[in-house]
Amino acid sequence: MDPVRPLDLLNRTGHRPWPLPAGRWNFHQAWCDALFLHYRVDPEKLRKLVPKELELDLHDGSAWISAVAFTMRSVRPRWLPAWPPVSDFHELNLRTYVRGTALMPGVHFLAIDAGNWASVYLARVLSVLPYRKANIRRTLGPGQRFKCHSPVGLHLDTVFAPGAAIAAPAQVDRWLTERYALYQRHGRSTWRYQVHHAPWPLNTVQIDDLRFVPGNGFPPSLSPGPDLAHWSDGVQVLSWKRELVTGPR
Repeated sequence: MDPVRPLDLLNRTGHRPWPLPAGRWNFHQAWCDALFLHYRVDPEKLRKLVPKELELDLHDGSAWISAVAFTMRSVRPRWLPAWPPVSDFHELNLRTYVRGTALMPGVHFLAIDAGNWASVYLARVLSVLPYRKANIRRTLGPGQRFKCHSPVGLHLDTVFAPGAAIAAPAQVDRWLTERYALYQRHGRSTWRYQVHHAPWPLNTVQIDDLRFVPGNGFPPSLSPGPDLAHWSDGVQVLSWKRELVTGPR
């Protein structure tokens, strides 16, 4: 993934489903070497895990959850440079697809695990996102491995090989990856973060070994393997301050 200046990124907006947020972005980051594992889920079984203020976003009548394993790099506020001991870390998140106010489609996080104590602490102080510390290891190369074990039962251990670029992603490929709003319940309020990035460059991926347990208390049953999977070398991302969707300020 070649570095892109924030100004150049802001000038690339033709792919977005709605205009850029008002005001200045406040964080920059890069989501790198990402493995997407997508699973169909019965909407009725998923509904109670999502705040009532949010509507499940369905595709062909199915709800979906995705486990996204990647490496976060260069996380920094607008006014400071990145510091690798805090700004670079491995992450696994489990997300589903929702619609919020003004029918702005996005994702809702069911879990976010990261492998760096300092990064988790700062994320919990500076955001409402549900970061927690987990043991994460990964190796890169033609045969990659990503292993995450969370103290609350989320477990992923997979060996995979990125494949060819997807020259013309299908509609469902874009539906699962092109999301520019992040929703999260925190206390008595539901919040939204808007983000901006170029379209995800998607590749096929060969899953050679996979053991995935979504975590304690997670009711939807999943198929043994993903219904769809992607790999990407990543995108650079700008994010804006959180916005209140519902609840007390």
